[in-house]
Amino acid sequence: MVRERDTWFYDGLDMAERPRWFVRVIGPDVHALEHVVSFADEAAWGCYRAAVASRSADPRWERRRVEQEEWWEIVEARMLSDAPLPPR
Repeated sequence: MVRERDTWFYDGLDMAERPRWFVRVIGPDVHALEHVVSFADEAAWGCYRAAVASRSADPRWERRRVEQEEWWEIVEARMLSDAPLPPR
């Protein structure tokens, strides 16, 4: 189910690079499914946000997008950037 939804969601969103899924161990018997997506730069991130907003205007698409809330609890969203350090 996750793979099918991932393919559906990212279809045509080529600015979203390497969507990946990880299982993160938080503590004894506590795990979280973590999703990471990379973008080449802030402009690509902006294009992604605009494309998702545009697609959300379609009620059928938006209904499917938010159906994940039926089985997942989204506990965190964050944006990470490269640190201002010279390349190694």
